[in-house]
Amino acid sequence: MQEGAQETKAVVEGEGVEGEEEATEPQPKEVVYNTDIRKALKEELANIYKEAEHCRAMLRHDDETLHLFLSRPTTFL
Repeated sequence: MQEGAQETKAVVEGEGVEGEEEATEPQPKEVVYNTDIRKALKEELANIYKEAEHCRAMLRHDDETLHLFLSRPTTFL
């Protein structure tokens, strides 16, 4: 966390059950802290980077295969 940054929290309203006409009791609120949100976003970003690297590797492989095919087409026949 950055120096001097204060911990804040977001309060998320609980949702009722589908098909329920009126809530008989107030739904509990879920408290989500910024650090939890940041951690989840960092994990998601890491997964995106891993997937992007995998895609780049597959494209490089496809590019190398295409280059080989174009340079020696009879090899693949």
